[in-house]
Amino acid sequence: MPFFSVIIATYNSQKTLKRALDSIIEQTFTDFEIVIADGASKDDTMSIIKSFDPKYFGIILSEKDSGIYDAWNKGVNVARGEWICFLGSDDYFEKDAFKSYHNAITNSSTKLNYVSSKVCLVTTAGRQIGIIGKPWHKKTFKKYMTVAHVGSMHHRSLYSECGLYDTTYKSSGDYELLLRAGDNLKAGFLDKLTAFMEYGGTSAGLVGLKETYKAKIVSGKVPKFKAFIEHLDACARLIVRRFIYERK
Repeated sequence: MPFFSVIIATYNSQKTLKRALDSIIEQTFTDFEIVIADGASKDDTMSIIKSFDPKYFGIILSEKDSGIYDAWNKGVNVARGEWICFLGSDDYFEKDAFKSYHNAITNSSTKLNYVSSKVCLVTTAGRQIGIIGKPWHKKTFKKYMTVAHVGSMHHRSLYSECGLYDTTYKSSGDYELLLRAGDNLKAGFLDKLTAFMEYGGTSAGLVGLKETYKAKIVSGKVPKFKAFIEHLDACARLIVRRFIYERK
């Protein structure tokens, strides 16, 4: 059983997938497997995957799915690692990310089932535009997504205790799962940059905020009026954030 399983959901990812896979294979800590959950890509995605040594891969799935969280659930179901993380096909790791996570987990004085870190937002051209990721605190987390999910580590017991991702969500299912975990979440924080995330997508826009609002009420048990006020605040923050990032 490998220490880490890295799940990558792909669909027509030929432009960026090699960079993502290289960033995993070049890790200084090598006790890992890669799990591919491909949505039946029509480009050269599968050819790129097959160009790598198969020893790095656990399971490679290629079939239609209903979205990223359906793909992630398929990956979780076949992953063998003690700790599971997710990397977007257009994201990539720092070289010592796994070593840093392994040290943080094994040296922790408390039993953890979730560990996050800092992630650098980059443009499609690779220009760095900001750092995200803060320690998890229940009260603050109920207001907005404070942790950086890219590359963060989930102990496999978290899924057996809390269930898999809710596939009715299209961009905020990761936030909903951690809200659903509630007091069962034993979170740690690695105060180090471990990954680079390409900025954009639905999770960075209004669709993500709308789903976050829903998750707060349904899974976070936040009163509707309070959630609505926080939703308005989040929309304002999004406008400011986009203005700042797009000027960089």
